[in-house]
Amino acid sequence: SLMSTGQTADSKKHARNWLLRALLLMLLALSATAEDRLPSDPIDRNVQIETKRQEYRLPESATLRVVNTLGDVRVRSAPQDQLSVVSIVQRFRPDQNDARVSVEEQDRQIDITTHYPSAVASAHEHKLAGRLDLTLLVPTGEMLEIETDAGLIEVRGVARSLKARTKSGRIRVSTH
Repeated sequence: SLMSTGQTADSKKHARNWLLRALLLMLLALSATAEDRLPSDPIDRNVQIETKRQEYRLPESATLRVVNTLGDVRVRSAPQDQLSVVSIVQRFRPDQNDARVSVEEQDRQIDITTHYPSAVASAHEHKLAGRLDLTLLVPTGEMLEIETDAGLIEVRGVARSLKARTKSGRIRVSTH
């Protein structure tokens, strides 16, 4: 059946009012969520970013184990036996200068572990007060094990067996 023009105008007005109310509620919800995330002690919003690159020779038979509870881990393939570890540190305060990446070799296993005591000690409501992301360029080899807490694990084009574990982060793996 056909609807009269008056009913169509009322329907459009009702839909527009409903849409405006929905948008207003979403904006209120977003602003409340943003305020809930702000720490009680203000953090200097002038985030400093430092990038460091370390190079190592990695035997093909070596297992590579990466543990980063402080951010993301991205892995790409590298030529021959060259291992590159690129760390990107985000400092929320100027006095945070204790972030480091340790690389240790033991019994044909290379362990790469992140450390950032001031980011962990200053955490507010389980949110770190700093971040340390890793990008690795790894050669062909045996095993690659990666572990994060909430950080992303992304592996592309790496010719190694892979074990990836995260508590709440995402895992992306592709062969190219």
